[in-house]
Amino acid sequence: MELTGITKQIIDFQKASFDQTFTGVTALQDYSENLMDGLLSQSPWITEESKKPISASMKIVKSAREEYKKAVYKGFAELEKLVESK
Repeated sequence: MELTGITKQIIDFQKASFDQTFTGVTALQDYSENLMDGLLSQSPWITEESKKPISASMKIVKSAREEYKKAVYKGFAELEKLVESK
């Protein structure tokens, strides 16, 4: 019984650590995106056609980031199920 409680605490700690790290990385990426948007909008020599791939890559990064978060949460859920079944 005690081992299960300790294991749950470890999982909760890991989850909280992941959440904090993920929030920090998200803020950094969002800030970088805002900087890039500002740079592109102030650069008249960069054409709209050139801006499209950059915007597309930013969307891909956001999508991949959310998919990664879902996968990690799914892993935590499976781990919690495993611990609770013991």
